[in-house]
Amino acid sequence: MKTGIIIATIGATLMLTQNAIALGITCFNCTLAEDNTRCQSYGPSCCPPCEFKPIETKCSPTTCFSETLTVGDGCDKVIARECVNNLCISKTTARCKRGYFGNAKINDLKNECTGCTACKSPGTTSGPGATQEEECYIPKGFDFSDTSGNGTYAENCPW
Repeated sequence: MKTGIIIATIGATLMLTQNAIALGITCFNCTLAEDNTRCQSYGPSCCPPCEFKPIETKCSPTTCFSETLTVGDGCDKVIARECVNNLCISKTTARCKRGYFGNAKINDLKNECTGCTACKSPGTTSGPGATQEEECYIPKGFDFSDTSGNGTYAENCPW
C-alpha cells in the first residue's frame, strides 16, 4: 500500500511539473544554490528547467559589500562579494580569527567552522588567517611582570 502511495505521489508531481511547463510557467520561488547557477530544489512552485532572469539592480558598494562573521570556535566566515555584470556575486570561505591559528574549514551549510586552535601562551595573539602556531606573538603594549621585574613590550614579539 505504501508503495502505491509513493508511486502516486511521484506521478502527481511529474504531471504537475509537465503541466506547468506546458503552460509556460518558469521557476517561481526557486532556491538557488550558492553558485547562483542552478536550482537547489524543485517542487510545484519551482519546476525544471529553471530559467534565471536576474533582477536588474544597480550593483554598488552599498548593495554589494563583503563581510566577516564569527562562526564556531576561533573561526571567521568571510563573505567576499563583488559586482559582476551589475549583479552581486558572493564567495564564502573560512579563516582562523585573531588569536587563533590552523586550517579553518567551513561546513556545507556555511554555518559552522572547525580547525582553529587558540594561541597557547597567555597574552599571545595572531593576525586573522594565521595557519601556524609560529604566527602567534606577544603584541606591542602588552604588560608583563616576572622575577626580573615588569615592563611593557615595545614591539610585537614572536612567540
